[in-house]
Amino acid sequence: MADKQPTFIQAARRQQILAAAIDAIVELGYARASLAEIARRAGITKTAIPYYFNTKDALVRQIIIDVFMGGGAYIQPQVEAAVGPTAKLGTFIRANLAYIKDHPKPMAAAFDIVMNAGTATLGPIMTPAAIDPRIIGLGQILRAGQKNGEFRLFDIHIMAVTITQAIDGIHGQLKASPTLDVAYYADELSSLFLHATQAHSRSR
Repeated sequence: MADKQPTFIQAARRQQILAAAIDAIVELGYARASLAEIARRAGITKTAIPYYFNTKDALVRQIIIDVFMGGGAYIQPQVEAAVGPTAKLGTFIRANLAYIKDHPKPMAAAFDIVMNAGTATLGPIMTPAAIDPRIIGLGQILRAGQKNGEFRLFDIHIMAVTITQAIDGIHGQLKASPTLDVAYYADELSSLFLHATQAHSRSR
């Protein structure tokens, strides 16, 4: 696509292709979601896709970027509004899971892409520094909690990775049980990690 600002129709068609790609990946899996299948779902010819996305790699990278940016815009203000590390940690967990619940298809597609596409396809957006910005934000929360005595001493990186992996574990749970009560799941996960992180004198 040219560098000039896309028209409204071009922007709408681009979003239509992204939505079709998400549907195809969710229903068929990353490997079987071909450009031909995506084009069919979008109601266009396969040869029209390169005008918007040069390759399938570029298309799936945009899905990941959109999910990351959307998640950050939803989660970060809520975490920033919470007062104190304990409240911020609970809010972080609940907001992440709420975003997953409210965006089931994009999140499911992104998870499938990350699990199956590989770093050669995803490129720089999936480097260790970029793959999960949540690790950095969680580290700041956990470090602040240790500093003011709310949290016990533990390895911050290991705890941050464990929390994010526990959050991401809901993808498998939702696939097996689509009617899963995500709010209850979030409350339980939040309680679990608040107990795991709090200083002993605060948890009695």
